[in-house]
Amino acid sequence: MTRRSSAQSAARLLAMVPWIAAQPGGATISEVCERFAITPAQLREDLSTMQFVGPAPQTPDMLVDVSITDEWIDIGAQWFDRPPALTIDQALVLIAAGRALLNVPGSDPDSPLARATARVEAAIGLDPDAINVDLGPADHDIYEVLHQAAIDGTPVAIRYYSHGRDDTTDRVIEPWQVVADQGAWYVEGWCQHAGERRVFRLDRISAAERHTGAATMPRQPQFHPGGTLDEPDDEDLAVTLVVDRSLEWAIERWQADSVEPLDESRTRVTLRVHSPQWLERLLLQLGQRATVESCSNPDALDVAGAAQRIIDRYRP
Repeated sequence: MTRRSSAQSAARLLAMVPWIAAQPGGATISEVCERFAITPAQLREDLSTMQFVGPAPQTPDMLVDVSITDEWIDIGAQWFDRPPALTIDQALVLIAAGRALLNVPGSDPDSPLARATARVEAAIGLDPDAINVDLGPADHDIYEVLHQAAIDGTPVAIRYYSHGRDDTTDRVIEPWQVVADQGAWYVEGWCQHAGERRVFRLDRISAAERHTGAATMPRQPQFHPGGTLDEPDDEDLAVTLVVDRSLEWAIERWQADSVEPLDESRTRVTLRVHSPQWLERLLLQLGQRATVESCSNPDALDVAGAAQRIIDRYRP
């Protein structure tokens, strides 16, 4: 028999314990096992920890009282018969989670979730404008295609603009998951064009259509919100920059390998760069506030050429 995970047991207890407590005089073990599709051994194992559970401050009179015999279970806990009182922190967590779900492309702003979130806000006297949850821009139709493909395990043909390479390509990807992180939506999956795992920003995908054929790689999602999107590559440029200390806000976004303050006005930053074109544009933007101290492949950089290409593009 496969052992249930602790998460499954916790989810089952959240439904099972209040139901048993609501039955006058308790319930038979066979009745509980049949209702929740578990064995008597699993039931006893789940309930073995309940005698240590109760609301803060967890005094003996507030812990769950479990009485179990060979055939019968009775649970006594007076706080199961009324809704729990939320703390301000708990209410804010619920509101933020509700706002996040309502921010998913295609969500109904008048849904039951929206109304429930508004009621919690009103209950604690929260100004609706006091919390702003923004998961980033994303086209609804593109989101739906990628999200459904991740569920079904089917390929998608996309047209993608690479900001680092300043290039648009058509490619076929096999989506593994669609996630929001730090103000942007991303799709992670297998890129048939590159033959590797890739992460793409949804706001840089201009077209997405279901592709014929089946997925070629098993799902291997690795990216988690708050983690690192870009992975080092053998072909990356290793660059060391000396930058103005006023650019500390930008340094945090570069995911640098090392940051070393030099003095009150300068910082040495070492980072890996996927694209020389991205670095060229960055140096043009920073101007005299940044200089290249070293580069693993100096011939790959052409800042003057990048400046000329930009001038040519916008010249009337």
